[in-house]
Amino acid sequence: MNDPNERRARGEDCHTFDPDGSVESLLDHVGDWLEYAGGLHEVLADQAADATPPDPHQLACLLGTVAMLIRMSAQSVRQAKVRYVWDAKDTAGDSV
Repeated sequence: MNDPNERRARGEDCHTFDPDGSVESLLDHVGDWLEYAGGLHEVLADQAADATPPDPHQLACLLGTVAMLIRMSAQSVRQAKVRYVWDAKDTAGDSV
């Protein structure tokens, strides 16, 4: 991990969240990203089913993109959980 761009090449730290985003919007992003990952999975499955071997560079790019979308989804779910807990504490504090 000596290359400063290595994290970015793996898709880490590539998405910033809206600090005021709602739980619903964060989870909507998760649904979208997982749909994209599913579509790429279908492309990979089609390539694997072909008789000709897939291009190694294209295969690496597709796999990296799927991994990035999954990481972004997990990060968004964690952010939504934090937002949900934070909002619940605000609501509980308002009722006291």
